[in-house]
Amino acid sequence: MTEADRAELAALRERAYGPDADIDADPIAQERLQQLEADLQGIGGGADDGEERPGGGPASVEDDPPAADDGAPHPAAEPARHPPAAPPPAAGRSLLRRWMPALWALSLIIAAAIAVGMSLSWAAVVFAPISRGSDDISQVAVLTPDAAFEAGEEGFFWMGAARGFTVFEGLLPIAVDGEQMGAEGSECLALMRMADYTPGADTIEGPVYWSCDAGAFPATVEFVVDFQAPQQLRERFADGTALQFVLDGDRIGVFSDE
Repeated sequence: MTEADRAELAALRERAYGPDADIDADPIAQERLQQLEADLQGIGGGADDGEERPGGGPASVEDDPPAADDGAPHPAAEPARHPPAAPPPAAGRSLLRRWMPALWALSLIIAAAIAVGMSLSWAAVVFAPISRGSDDISQVAVLTPDAAFEAGEEGFFWMGAARGFTVFEGLLPIAVDGEQMGAEGSECLALMRMADYTPGADTIEGPVYWSCDAGAFPATVEFVVDFQAPQQLRERFADGTALQFVLDGDRIGVFSDE
């Protein structure tokens, strides 16, 4: 094997086994690599019959004539040392290298989708009720402020500014300052039948359910549906059903044990 053959073999090995291997896409280079590997290991065709090999002269012709024997002893010729032939590239490694950029991009997309999903879940109008661990509890509604709500000129029963929320099955939720209810610095939640409410009225007929927040605990109103509840509420929830209303800033979560 000539020096040119060895140089070509080294370059093809780099293309086959190096970090930037690309010989898989070059069938001609692969075939040439196999030929040179075979010649190097002494198993290639034409090594004994003088046929010309690719990239070199006849295998049986030497460039220099043998030196004359002067009768002096000569050391035994040391066999040529060549690096062992490297195994052919594994198909799985080549395939993984090609797909690695796509897999990395896919992982980023999945991670972004999970992050967005978690953000939407936290931002959604879903939060846990306060309960004794019953598996039957479910969230049935989320109420938002009602821009059309009227508290009257003197406020809600002289309690100052009030925020009305969406009417729920005939029930009107109202959030008011707790000072007039003996809970200074707190916000209170009151529930009454919409049919009983008149803006600016001095009194109200019918039941009123109310509660105020305490520190980090939100205002929570709970009651059991009975004959005093609005008809719309009784049509949706049977008598004896427990309902819970939790004031959380600009929303009210409604829960049922039905």
